[in-house]
Amino acid sequence: MLRAHKIRLNPTPEQEVYFRKAAGTARFAYNWGLAEIKRALDEGRRPDSVLTLKQRFNSIKGSQFPWVYEVTKCAPEGAFRNLGAALTNFRASQRGERKGQVCPQCGGLVDRDYNAAQNLRDEALRVSAIPVVATSGC
Repeated sequence: MLRAHKIRLNPTPEQEVYFRKAAGTARFAYNWGLAEIKRALDEGRRPDSVLTLKQRFNSIKGSQFPWVYEVTKCAPEGAFRNLGAALTNFRASQRGERKGQVCPQCGGLVDRDYNAAQNLRDEALRVSAIPVVATSGC
């Protein structure tokens, strides 16, 4: 038997502002790191590692981005962790390691993006209470 718990956050106005600041800070740190990587590639240099980027960000945040101190340090740290995972997945896809999986029913290759799009569509239809006809990747 599977059990699920739904937890609803009911933040105070002050907490809602804090959540928005933390999410914005994480988004900023992620985009800053990604921009630094793109800049290095455009200049024909090897990009710094995510750890080095995180260290550079931490060294300049006091002077250039002092508002980062208004939220938990976990916000930018998590952003750099997510950036590292995204880059790992991107490199794996460039090497052909994330092309998809073999369908157990028909033996064909199921494209990850197509499968994800089908799953999103089916979930959106389920949530909107429109009857869904089951589809397969075949």
